Amino acid sequence: MIDIPDISVVVPVYGSDNTLEPLYERVAAAASQIPASFELIFVDDCGPGNPWELISKMAQSDPRVIGLKLSRNFGQHSAIMAGVEISRGNNGLRFARPSRGNSSPVGKSTGGL
Repeated sequence: MIDIPDISVVVPVYGSDNTLEPLYERVAAAASQIPASFELIFVDDCGPGNPWELISKMAQSDPRVIGLKLSRNFGQHSAIMAGVEISRGNNGLRFARPSRGNSSPVGKSTGGL
């Protein structure tokens, strides 16, 4: 039987190699503060840099991380929709892009669960 996560977090990735791991760490830390399971879906929208290597590495080390690599750049909306299409969670969050700030939108957005 496959466990269905409580929360799916979809992140379109375009030229944000240096923010992927910090975002992963922040989402994992925020999710550990609430009684919910999660999956983190990174959608590589074929931008600059090499985010797929980082996404693949995170997915290999943490089964909650799912990577989706698009065949070309389709734009942010399409990348989000592709991630939503493969998501399994009962609730969903999406990020416009990995954030560099210190606040955690996951803790704020899921506080009512």
